[in-house]
Order: sequence, then C-alpha cells, then structure tokens
Amino acid sequence: MASENPSPTPNPPAAPPAGEPPKAAPAAPAISLETPGVREIVEREKAALQAKNAEILEEKRRLATEFDGLKEHWKGLDPEKVRLLLQRFESDEEAKLIAEGNFDEVIKRRVEARTKPVFEENTTLKTELAKRDEKIANMIFERDVRKAAEDKDLGVQPTAISDVISRARQVFKLSRDQVLVADVVGKNGEPLRGVEGLREWLARADVRKDAPHLFIPSKGGLATEPTSRGEPPRANPFLPGSMNLTEQAALYQRDPELARRLAAEAGLELALPVA
Repeated sequence: MASENPSPTPNPPAAPPAGEPPKAAPAAPAISLETPGVREIVEREKAALQAKNAEILEEKRRLATEFDGLKEHWKGLDPEKVRLLLQRFESDEEAKLIAEGNFDEVIKRRVEARTKPVFEENTTLKTELAKRDEKIANMIFERDVRKAAEDKDLGVQPTAISDVISRARQVFKLSRDQVLVADVVGKNGEPLRGVEGLREWLARADVRKDAPHLFIPSKGGLATEPTSRGEPPRANPFLPGSMNLTEQAALYQRDPELARRLAAEAGLELALPVA
C-alpha cells in the first residue's frame, strides 16, 4: 500500500531582516457622512434632539406664563406664609374631612369648639352661684336660729347658741322662699315655720329633756316653761311656795311632759295621759 502524505503546512510569514522595524497593519477605512448608513443615523438623532429642545422650550414658556399668573394672583402675599398655610391645610384633620366630603363632622367639631368655652364658663358660674347660695342659706339659717334662741323667755344659754344651731339643722330646712320649715308639726297642726316656729321648737319639753345643758337652770322655783314673749317666767305651780292648781291643770292640758318635769322638781310624780 502506498503511504498517505500529510497536507503541506503553510509557510509562516518571513521575519523582517534583523535591525528593521515591523511593518504597520493596514489602517481601517475612515467613517464619514458619506459612509453608507451614517448619514441616516445622524439625521435621526438630530431630529430627536430638535424635538426634545422644542418640547423643553414650550414647557419653559408654559411655566413662565403660569408663574406670571400666580404672581398676579398672590400679589401682596408673603410666599412663606402661604406655603405654611398650604402645608397646614394639607396636614389638618379638618381639611381631610372636607376633602372626604364629611361636612357634618366638620360642622359638629366647629360648633363644639365654639361652645365648649361657653359651657365651661357656665359650669364655673353655676359652681360659684351654688357656693354663694349655700353661704347665703347658712347666713339666713344662723340668723333666724340666733334670733329665736336669744329670746330671754326661752332661757337658752348664750354659750350654747352654736349647739342650738347644729341641733336645729337636724329639724329645720330652708325652703325656696328662704323660710325655715321643720319636719315636725306645731301646736296648730302645721309644720313649724320661721323664727316663731324655732321658738316653739326650743320650748318643747323633749328638746329641753334631751339637751338640758342648752338652757339656764331654773332658780328659786322658776319654771323652765317659757311664757308669752315679754312676760317674766312663771313660777313652778307645783312647788309649795308657788303652788297653783289652776296653773297645774292648764299646764297639764297644754304640755303634759313639761308638767311632769316641773312636778318632778317639786318631788311629785305625775302620770302622763295615755295617747
């Protein structure tokens, strides 16, 4: 068989002679507007830039016109104050409600904001008036009790007036017409009223029995029973030196409890009538 010969290897380029510089590669062809396709690209980019420039100029003119209009509209106003006002409006809760169309809530809040100080002022005035009325009521109460207790026929201890006032508060109340009215009835079957009612209350035997320290002790046989105003105290009709059967009977009829107590001062025991 004949042997196959390998393909011949191309000869490498010959090396330049020693001492000579290598030859430069051939230059690429220059690109110009005449180069196919370049002019089209340049014209397309140029048209796009011109359109963009025209758009920017138009936007600039529009903004200038709008700015001139705003200057005329806001003429004389402080721009900083306007900015703060707009900022507040944007962040204000009421503005948000208005933007949402919730006008009823806006009106409600505005009414509350305007009426709240008035209500607070009225509350303060009512409190002050209540304190004043209470002070006046106390003055009237104490005045009438003192006037009744200072009646010498009742024999109230001058040093016991404060105690009498305290006890009277448990029985008497000041009515709307500023008259003291008791929750107990008097001899006429009506609730005790006013200074006269206080005098009758102080003359009651149960009051004198429950609080004898409020009254001046009887001396020389004088009864603690009060008489008509201006008259001196009557003598105890049960004592030997001033015994009076008529007075005893009248007293027993009028005030059995006082008759029993005065009889006890004379050492006598008097039975009370059965109710």
